[in-house]
Amino acid sequence: MRKIYFFIALISTIAVNAQQLPNNDFENWFIETYHSLQDYYDTGDEGSHNIIKSTDTQSGNFAVKLFTTANASNDFDFGFFINFDPDSFTGGIPYTEHVDSIKGYYKAHIVAQDTAWFISIFKNQGNIIGGETFPFTITENINTWTKFAFPTQMTAGVVPDTLMLGGVSSNALNEIGMEDGSWIMFDNIEYTSSGSPTTAIPNNSFENWDTKNIDKPTDFNSSLKWDISTSPLTVEKSTDASSGNYAVKLQTIINIDQDTISGAITNGKLGGSWPLPGGMVLTNIPNEISYDIKPNMFTADQAFVNFSFKKNGNIIHQVGNSYQSNAPTYIHEVFPINLTQPVDTLLFAAANGRIPGSSITIDNIVFHYPNGVDTYINAKRIEAFPNPATNKLNFEIVAFKENEISIEIIDISGKSILQKKYYLNKGKHKISLDISRLSKGNYLYSIKTKSSVFTHKFIKK
Repeated sequence: MRKIYFFIALISTIAVNAQQLPNNDFENWFIETYHSLQDYYDTGDEGSHNIIKSTDTQSGNFAVKLFTTANASNDFDFGFFINFDPDSFTGGIPYTEHVDSIKGYYKAHIVAQDTAWFISIFKNQGNIIGGETFPFTITENINTWTKFAFPTQMTAGVVPDTLMLGGVSSNALNEIGMEDGSWIMFDNIEYTSSGSPTTAIPNNSFENWDTKNIDKPTDFNSSLKWDISTSPLTVEKSTDASSGNYAVKLQTIINIDQDTISGAITNGKLGGSWPLPGGMVLTNIPNEISYDIKPNMFTADQAFVNFSFKKNGNIIHQVGNSYQSNAPTYIHEVFPINLTQPVDTLLFAAANGRIPGSSITIDNIVFHYPNGVDTYINAKRIEAFPNPATNKLNFEIVAFKENEISIEIIDISGKSILQKKYYLNKGKHKISLDISRLSKGNYLYSIKTKSSVFTHKFIKK
């Protein structure tokens, strides 16, 4: 039992002295749940929670709530639902009845100069024949369900062929006056002609919702904040890993609005200009950074991986690489760190190119430190591979001088399973241990020199 405590303490000490990027091996993922309205494209489809399936209703089981929040880029994220393309103002749903009035219910809290909108526009052969955008301002702030009604101003006898419908929590139509905290709720929308209800529009009372459960990498922000409605996603958990069970795959997609979105991931905050804000507080400065990458890039496309050392938000030093080719196996990248002044933050960012179908897969980001090198061997070169391993566990060890080392395999109970001693001459050595007889599971390997002990985990599969 003492041996178990010894190795737990040793691993904890290594973790403190050798600061690493959180989730540097992309083994940790979590599932985030999003709700989106059926028959509409909405904020939930873009990977945002600025739309809510509310049980506070005027009728039925659900209503829709849209709200606005400030984001890290000194901008605003707003809630919306639409059934048309807001950029070209085209699309919509087929609708072939003359209506003279739009009715529904709302609650609202509009902040300062902000404006929420309800949109209802009728077209015939591409021409607008009725309806408009209806504003809700601070004068309509109300916390009880209240009826609203607007005339369509459609000429008598004129019949539409298309209806464009939507709602938005802020003044996104003009992109001015948006305010953190604005919200609006809608329920039970209907159209009437001469006071009589017409055919109901799809999901007019916001009863029908889709639920999406999305895998996200722990400790990172990613381009999934912009789109979760496509397949494949811009960021996905990949089992094509160079270390452990998972890697992260970034790929470029075209979403349902025909927008091109590049896969991106960072430990900072996405959006705005470069350098991105945020990153990890750096208390120990590595002398090298390494990672594994497998690019799959189309001609003329380009992806990048970047590590920026910052002081008071300003970049002091950068390392990384860009990628414009394909590789059938992982490329192991190593970058020396040469800092000439103090830093306080390390920002990691990676992004795929702009051509749909291009991708990069990243794994095993490791910060190497000077205290990982002892008098006898180079500790940066003693991480076993492959990991997970099947039959062989391999090591590359650089000896600075003649030296005797021992390699020990230990199970999770602390029991020594295998121990080998090696006499190393000065230089580079390749060592291979036969682990084919080990049962599947988690183990430790320990490498001992005259002055140090290096212990790491590995998986036997």
